[in-house]
Amino acid sequence: MAVELATRLGVEVEVLSLRSESQTVLADAEGLLSVEDFGSPIRIQTDPDGADDGWVEVDYDLEETSDGVWAPKASPADVVVNDTVDGVLEAARVTYEDGSSVAVTWPEDNPGELGDPVVEGGVATYPLEGFSGSVDLVVAMTTKGASTWLRINETLTAEETAAIESEGVTFGLRTSGGVDLQMSNDAIAADPTLAEDVAPEALVLTDSEGEAVGATPPLVAWDSSALDEVGMPTETTILASDLTQLDEAGNAGDSGDTSDHELTVTPPAELLGGADGAGAGVEYPVIIDPQFENLTQSQDTWIRNGTTALNGLDSKLLVGKHGTSGAAANLAASLLQFQSTVFDGRQIDQAYLGLYQYGAGTCAERTMNVHAIRDPW
Repeated sequence: MAVELATRLGVEVEVLSLRSESQTVLADAEGLLSVEDFGSPIRIQTDPDGADDGWVEVDYDLEETSDGVWAPKASPADVVVNDTVDGVLEAARVTYEDGSSVAVTWPEDNPGELGDPVVEGGVATYPLEGFSGSVDLVVAMTTKGASTWLRINETLTAEETAAIESEGVTFGLRTSGGVDLQMSNDAIAADPTLAEDVAPEALVLTDSEGEAVGATPPLVAWDSSALDEVGMPTETTILASDLTQLDEAGNAGDSGDTSDHELTVTPPAELLGGADGAGAGVEYPVIIDPQFENLTQSQDTWIRNGTTALNGLDSKLLVGKHGTSGAAANLAASLLQFQSTVFDGRQIDQAYLGLYQYGAGTCAERTMNVHAIRDPW
């Protein structure tokens, strides 16, 4: 009907039956179809029987849904912030389509206590009360749920720094609905075939049969001495990590359908202590970022000689020269994959690729070449 209407009126008409969270299909006056695929959700469907079939634009700003509990206004992910479940305050909980969920908590034995979150846009910041300096637990909305990290904003006492370096930082993780968590090293030991898809020192999400169904990137930390144009780190440090499953009494063990875990991540001494052990060269804030929400590899990634990490969960795509050390010989290439089935069996007359570039090593004009990949990757 859209093609017929577009031909009769001489204007573009959207083919609503082919609309999706990330894709718009238009019919033009000549009966040709054009597809805009944005690579990630730009809208969600809240009510198929409502106006415009219930489609609304995504809006990650948090709004209070009940007393002190928050949720994004319109997100493709089901996220609840600052809710108390079974007597435990959850900084954030992400629930998946099958009803399973993962939540982040701050264990009672940790130094500092969670204060009331300060909400701005799509970010909830919990000040941790009890440290000598400013320390926050930050929860930020994403297309996949919520990313959570610890932000140390200023120098702590020598005793606090020594405790973090020797004992690490512990996050509480709760799983329910038939999913559980493992450290990737343990998962790979049990199933060596996972080594191709799962990074060391990462988390693996398993289903009720113990099969791996998702994974995070390596658990990392960084200071503010090496950031790119949008504040993302160009260099990170992989954290030593240990995951312990607790029983109902808070001891190591199994508590049934709902599992409580403690994830302890330990940074190297130089992250907070600096080169001299007294903080020399450390630039604040320091971020300890386990990236809990990225429990599935995305469709895009980047590759580079000498880089063996799995970059499908990275927040950026690299092309060409990057960094300052040996950059001329260290070229990167990005691989993009579009999941649309609208093209199946159709002849493609033209295609355009739009990219947003937010950083470059030079202001000189550069060309990026785009090639079709004809084999699986």
